[in-house]
Amino acid sequence: MRLLFFDTECSNCFDGKGKICEFGYILTDSDFNVIKKDNMIINPGAVFDKKGFAIQKIKLSCPYSEYYKKEKFTAYYEEIKALLTANDIIAVGHATHFDAKYILNDCVRYGLPSFNYSFIDTQEVARQIYGRETRLRLIELYSDFFPEKSHEQIHSAVSDAELTKEVLKYMCDDKKMTFSELIKRYPVLCQVFENHIVEGNAFGYVESSAMGKRNRKIFQQYVDHNQAVCDGDKYGFPSEYESKHFKQMLRILKAMTEKNLRYACVSKKVFYVTLNDREWNRRYAKKDKIVPFVDFIKLVGLSEEDLKDENIDVEEIVAELDENKAWYSRYTAFRDGILPATE
Repeated sequence: MRLLFFDTECSNCFDGKGKICEFGYILTDSDFNVIKKDNMIINPGAVFDKKGFAIQKIKLSCPYSEYYKKEKFTAYYEEIKALLTANDIIAVGHATHFDAKYILNDCVRYGLPSFNYSFIDTQEVARQIYGRETRLRLIELYSDFFPEKSHEQIHSAVSDAELTKEVLKYMCDDKKMTFSELIKRYPVLCQVFENHIVEGNAFGYVESSAMGKRNRKIFQQYVDHNQAVCDGDKYGFPSEYESKHFKQMLRILKAMTEKNLRYACVSKKVFYVTLNDREWNRRYAKKDKIVPFVDFIKLVGLSEEDLKDENIDVEEIVAELDENKAWYSRYTAFRDGILPATE
């Protein structure tokens, strides 16, 4: 097994889409001995975010003019793909979700097919091993692990790949584990599969009761589905309940959809599901449209047992959406070893 430590740099991320200007990598054996390293300088085919870079004090490894002298992403596509998809290679990055996303962005931008590969994110490794929730940036981990070394982070893809290698090697040494033992001990292997980035679960939700930004996005997908297929009565819920009950709200929404009931924000035109008599939202609902929560769950065919965390499978619910059915069935077949990954 070989390890491919990699990183990307982008000229800008306007509209949330990165335009790659560097792909740097260090290829090693499983004992971190370097086999090959390179820093591909790429014409981003887009402007540089000079103002944003100045504010964040980001200085790239080359003058902006040098990038435009190089070939665009299409010229490097096959080499990058070959490195990331080789059977004996596992890719390793830091906050790798972003790098994977930027590669997918450029595949779409240049009309190139995406490709499937596995990757390890050292940020997630550090979070799991040390229980860290702060100081998880690459330079922060490096500084904490190697306080005796002075290092100024240069925004060079290959330089960050080097730091990633050193950080992962430190964690393996610190825990007295080989790389293979470490990834068996901690569930950190992620996938890029058919334009989807799968981290921990297929849809990227957070295992938390809080709605949060990522969970809200998943919930909104189901809201959109509900409103597209249902035309029955509308029901609104207390915001304080929604914000702390992501799984329950998703399960409730599924039950509402099955009963042809619509989810909506609170107003006088909707039924308001109440938890108690003190909710300020009650003033927005007509008295004859106030429904106690216990009565509502009976209305949609649920019980308190159904709404316990351990009885709610978020992945199963979200997989039912039309936009997810096809790719998710292929992904689960691949994950379970029934089908090989497709190109």
